[in-house]
Formats: sequence, C-alpha cells, structure tokens
Amino acid sequence: TFTFGARKSEEPPFFKLSLFKSSRYDREEVTAILIKVMGLEEPRAQQVAKQAQTLGFAVVGEFVQEVAENYAASLKDIGLVVDVSPVA
Repeated sequence: TFTFGARKSEEPPFFKLSLFKSSRYDREEVTAILIKVMGLEEPRAQQVAKQAQTLGFAVVGEFVQEVAENYAASLKDIGLVVDVSPVA
C-alpha cells in the first residue's frame, strides 16, 4: 500500500539524484544517456533533459543511497554533472 507522509523508520533513507545543465552534451544526447544508463522511459528522459537545459538542473529521481550513488558515478564517468543528496 502506498501512503503519503513520513516514511517508516525501518525503511532505508532515500537520496535525490539531480542532473545539472550540460555544456558538453545537447538535450538529445542527454536523453539517450539517461535511457541507456538508467533505463528511463524516453518521455521521462526527455523531460529531465529539457528541465536541466532550461532551468539549469532537474531531479532525475529518488533512490536508496547505493543506487543513487551508482547512477551518479556512471553519469559522471560519461561527463554529466550530477549530485546526490538526502531527501528531506
């Protein structure tokens, strides 16, 4: 059952993966990278890439820490600028 509100203490903390505007890749390339590396569906990858390009950053998603850090490392290796931070 999905509920809103505070997470139960036995659940692991979640971390936000943010993507920042890329001067190295255009929007289409960022979209393709997000699909390949993270397995995002194309509409979501396009939305994230567009938001990062227009606003300067976009939240890609919220994950447990290990998953967020693994995605971040893979995206950084390709040359994208990302950040992992705890969900407040």
